Amino acid sequence: MNLRQLVIFRAVHKRGTLSGAGAELSITQPAVSAQMKDLQAELGTPLFRVQGRRLELTEAGEELVAYAERILSLVEEAREATRARARSGGLVRIAASSTPGVSLLPPLIAAFRKKFPAVRVRLQVVNTQTVEEKLQSREADLGVVGGRLTAADLIVEPWRDDELGLVVPPDHRLAKRSRTEAGGLAEETLLAREHGSATRTTYEAAFLRAGYPLPQAQVLGDTEAIKHAIAAGMGVSILSRFSVGEEVSAGRLKWLRVKGVDLRRPLQLLYPRGPARPHAVDQFLALLRSRAASARR
Repeated sequence: MNLRQLVIFRAVHKRGTLSGAGAELSITQPAVSAQMKDLQAELGTPLFRVQGRRLELTEAGEELVAYAERILSLVEEAREATRARARSGGLVRIAASSTPGVSLLPPLIAAFRKKFPAVRVRLQVVNTQTVEEKLQSREADLGVVGGRLTAADLIVEPWRDDELGLVVPPDHRLAKRSRTEAGGLAEETLLAREHGSATRTTYEAAFLRAGYPLPQAQVLGDTEAIKHAIAAGMGVSILSRFSVGEEVSAGRLKWLRVKGVDLRRPLQLLYPRGPARPHAVDQFLALLRSRAASARR
């Protein structure tokens, strides 16, 4: 016994004929007949008897129709409850690369939760390659990354403009400047993210296009570790202006533009193509777009 059979059974009872039930449900009379035959065979008893030109319920049919009404009423109640939950609550799963995930999204998530307290937001900070993988496997609803990513199975939407620059400790030889030459960094120890990081991919491609050699890289685990290492005098790095805003304001680090290479990049929103997104995800996307528009004014 399944829900489709119960829906057809109720329609036959209501209309009194197989053709009437078929017309109500927009299916053929033979399809109605086949479903009722299967249902009666499964239950081992007739559910209808012929009375003139109409079908009337047998005692077994009278018993079943009461259960059918209760079951189908509960199904409709479940649908309405789920739709109401989707309108007022839900879950937003975000996968973000380091710069937006650490520096930009947390205050926006806090503002979103204040406005929509019934919605849960789950944020994972991973490299850009992993963000793409999580979206493709449907482990995330929304991705936020740096760089110019193109993926055929994902919608890519520009969000914010970003720029990378050289980050040095306050006592570094370049710290008194506001910019430096790309060609003068070859002797520096460059503290870098792992391969797969959008920040690293962006500046490596920019140096390659401009024909400048990159300093020898020492790979550290994440941006926070790199910032601490810079402050301790272990080397320099090329990072987003967003990722070091607090440290620069406090005088713990210095951010310089790099002349000779184009280190500007877009931060992008990614989401899968295909079926409609959950309402909560659209609500969060609307907030991100609104804040980006305000930042551009």
